[in-house]
Amino acid sequence: MASHRRRPWLKAEDEYLIQLVRIYGPLNWAKIARSLRSRTKKQCRERYHQALKPNLNHQPITPEEGAEIERLVSEIGKRWVEIARRLHGRSEN
Repeated sequence: MASHRRRPWLKAEDEYLIQLVRIYGPLNWAKIARSLRSRTKKQCRERYHQALKPNLNHQPITPEEGAEIERLVSEIGKRWVEIARRLHGRSEN
């Protein structure tokens, strides 16, 4: 079995992860990780939701989004997961 230590994701791993999510769905991380063999289920889930999910917006934050982030931080604090949910298409990172 390959090492699960943190290291940069390879393009081939990303492509295979996307394929596995299409097959097993975005909830079966244990099965996906067993199939990928080089990553843990947590690493797979985080990589997909923070970098590979098709509806993610990878463009720079707009001035309007920046203002909304500032407003939300003053309202609810640095609860990034909750803030990301309110900024459709953005991850908490």
